[in-house]
Amino acid sequence: MFVCVVRVTQTPQTLDELGEGLLLWEQLNTELPTIEAKISPLFDQFAILDKYEVVVTEDISTTLLELPNKFRDFQQTLVDADIMLKKHKVEIAKPNRLQTSVVQNYFYRVELLCISVFRDK
Repeated sequence: MFVCVVRVTQTPQTLDELGEGLLLWEQLNTELPTIEAKISPLFDQFAILDKYEVVVTEDISTTLLELPNKFRDFQQTLVDADIMLKKHKVEIAKPNRLQTSVVQNYFYRVELLCISVFRDK
């Protein structure tokens, strides 16, 4: 899951990377309610362990207490990734000035070539 979160927050450099990021974001966002639904039962299970005085290591107790904050961070990361991906979707869709001038130059040359070919006939 951590690898997916890191990948979805990376700035896309190409259209393919943007597509992958959008698909990954959609997958993570779809799984969000399922992940959230698993948190409360964890606290319930640890409450039962506490009731029967089962010793839980400090690392596990700390992780459990940090879980709600980590989940909120995860949610915020998805919100931030959504904003970033939408921004780059618009930017990538805009034609680059250099690309535009190269394409225009190409079409201009093709047009001149067509004119010269058909004029000679």
